[in-house]
Amino acid sequence: MPRRSLWADLDRSADAAITLLIAPAGAGKTLGVAGWLRQQTGDGPPRAQRWVDADGTMTPDQLSGMIDETAEGTPPRIVIDDAHLLRAATHRMLNERLNDDPDSMRLVMISRWDLPFTRLVPELLGNFSVVRGNVLQLSDVEAEALIVEHARTDSRPVIDAIVQQARGWCAAVVLAARSVHASPPGRAGETVFEDGTVGLGDRVASEVFASLSARARHLLLCTSAETVVTARTAAHLSQDPSAGETLTDLESTGLLVTRAVPLVPDAHGEEAYRIHPLLAEVVRRRLVASGVDVARAQSTVVRAVRIDRTRGEARSALRRLEAVGAHEEMAVVLADDGVKTAMRGGDRLGPFARNLAEHVETTPRAWFALAIEAWLDGDVHEAEHWLDHCLAPPAAMSEEELACIGLMRARLGLEPLRAAADRAAEVVRGRHSAGGEADVLPQLLTELGITQSWLGQLLEAEQSLTSAIGLARTWDMPAVGADASSHLAMTEYMLGREAACGEIADETAALLERADRGGPHGTRSDFTRTRTALAAALARTARLPWLELVPIPDAKLHPADLCTRFWMRLRDAHLTLSDHSVVRARQILGEQLDLPGAFRLPDHLQVTLLLNRAELAALATDRRSLKSVEGELTERGMNGEAALARALLADLDGNRRLAADHFDTAAQQATWPQPMTRGVALVGRAELLHELGDVDAAAEHLQQVAIETEVRQNAIPFLGWTRQGTPVQTMLGRFPTLRPHRWVSKISAGIADMSSLTTYFDQGTPRPTEAVDEAAGPLPGLSARERDVLRELARGSTYADISAALYVSENTVKTHVSSLYAKLGASRRSEALAVARSLNLI
Repeated sequence: MPRRSLWADLDRSADAAITLLIAPAGAGKTLGVAGWLRQQTGDGPPRAQRWVDADGTMTPDQLSGMIDETAEGTPPRIVIDDAHLLRAATHRMLNERLNDDPDSMRLVMISRWDLPFTRLVPELLGNFSVVRGNVLQLSDVEAEALIVEHARTDSRPVIDAIVQQARGWCAAVVLAARSVHASPPGRAGETVFEDGTVGLGDRVASEVFASLSARARHLLLCTSAETVVTARTAAHLSQDPSAGETLTDLESTGLLVTRAVPLVPDAHGEEAYRIHPLLAEVVRRRLVASGVDVARAQSTVVRAVRIDRTRGEARSALRRLEAVGAHEEMAVVLADDGVKTAMRGGDRLGPFARNLAEHVETTPRAWFALAIEAWLDGDVHEAEHWLDHCLAPPAAMSEEELACIGLMRARLGLEPLRAAADRAAEVVRGRHSAGGEADVLPQLLTELGITQSWLGQLLEAEQSLTSAIGLARTWDMPAVGADASSHLAMTEYMLGREAACGEIADETAALLERADRGGPHGTRSDFTRTRTALAAALARTARLPWLELVPIPDAKLHPADLCTRFWMRLRDAHLTLSDHSVVRARQILGEQLDLPGAFRLPDHLQVTLLLNRAELAALATDRRSLKSVEGELTERGMNGEAALARALLADLDGNRRLAADHFDTAAQQATWPQPMTRGVALVGRAELLHELGDVDAAAEHLQQVAIETEVRQNAIPFLGWTRQGTPVQTMLGRFPTLRPHRWVSKISAGIADMSSLTTYFDQGTPRPTEAVDEAAGPLPGLSARERDVLRELARGSTYADISAALYVSENTVKTHVSSLYAKLGASRRSEALAVARSLNLI
């Protein structure tokens, strides 16, 4: 039926970047928009059109890629059905494009409710348009035409009764009319419209269901768990080879069953169908009420699920069994396939377990599966509950399961960590020797690799995680593979292999996309996504340290993922440092990491933390802190790294020769791969030797560090770490033998317009003698103009310079300066700048 009012509104908003159509289920949104697209004509060439059936698995990148598929410079018109199911991140991406680049897209978004767009300015500019559901309300004439078509009657009382009670709602009109058509002659509509508490939609849907053939009812009962169903799935679940024909017959009504994607066939060439929500609700109620037809559907679905399980396809088993009330079979599946289901991230086990409480309490095999799911979701308290169950009688866990339980409990601080890792490694070796593979092995290997990474057993962790990735690929577990891969990327970074870290992070992002296509994985995907983004950011910063750092959006960390938590803390400090705040960066690294039980920071992370503190202390000219870090490194036996701290201290004291000697010791004796102590030491020594006149030795050191940093793709040593040496930029320009080197050329171009780190941070960083006790009183409140003047004073500008830069008179500048001095408690410029630096105002 033509929907003229809707089509007219869509025509008026056709050139908007986003047209949002909002109406409840059953209003006829999908078919109305599909009809509008089919009747589209125009004076110019036809616009490319695409129909997308949205769900929670669609990522921002996937939708952005569709939008960018332009034809002859014209963005395609994309219709997004069920847009309310899109992820919040996808809505944010569209909102950004709407405000930043509206001409790049033409979207029609069909939604059951309003969506979170910033709309005031886009609406004023004509880039955003909202079409409300009232335009979909059928007029009496349209409703009457539908009633005559579906009820096959021209009875005025029947027509008027439906029109009056349906009130223009398309679904209610059609369902009521079909119910009338199914009524015995002479009783058309009498039972449907009796007074009662049941709504019209439910009542007419029940009448329609009862009027269907036995074959159609059986199909609907068997497929009640499916959001979208293909003919093949319907035939399998109902054990009816002609199920496809039944679906086609139901679809011919245009409402009871509709094509899930009206304009685009299924990717495998199969048509996909969706049961109308009202009819689906009636089917669910019929299943609860039980009966002969329900018992038949139940046995049929149980048989289909068993066939799937013999093929290794148990992903949707629990959901399908629950839909038909086959609880005993569910308990069997939960016990036998629960672990794999939890790792694959298919059906959620927790809700099923709550509905099967009696069965679960007497099925120890199910406890471990529930523990795995809760653990992967980051619900460590729920996981601990089920882990404790697994260790209590009469539970009988396998060696692999006990090893995995031990690792998870150890990561929570409930068992000795190293002993748990050693026991798990022994179990894995025994499994490889005996042959065969336990269901939990991919997760066991991942947990083992994570634990080994924290303990500093990085090569062993690399082997465990690589094995986990291989098994996950073999067993089609992309979520497990992505999780292990993200941990492997971080392990490679800790091994000093920044290039490998970046490559694995890119591969992990692709694995995540594949995992998301298989269905949403909730918070576990968020944990993996955050870890992957962190690994990619660390590798990028090492490769291109002169680029601006950006925060990791929507970061989510697993409570027991201590390695990622450590590196995220370090990343936060570097982000703060990039905002020119050495003081705040030092505060972040000075805060204690929240560790469980008797955990202490392992040496390979402790050395990273201490050296970062040493470098920040050097930038702040804080000799006391630098000496303290040097002493702690020496006490821990980290001699090469301690020598680097001594070199920075000697450089602060102006002793070039002593600093160069300490840098040489650091380069020779540094043993920890992260951070790149040897590279920083070689560059620092080269800077000082060049300043001392030993140009050939400086060139030799730079040549050596160029080779070593290129392998790792780590340019951080070239940022310039000395105060007394020749700037790196100057040296790179003076050594012709280094110029043809592509890696050196890239670094030289990147740092060409930069000063060294010490020079860059020198002016805005308070000296230890300038420190102010923040507890002594509140920070001075400076106006925006006073802050501008303060920054100009810090640059060494005269009053005349400030007047010209800020477009104010010199008298106004003097007024602002007097106010500044008063607020800072200073009497002259140098004193005011010292106080401002101590308060982190500049």
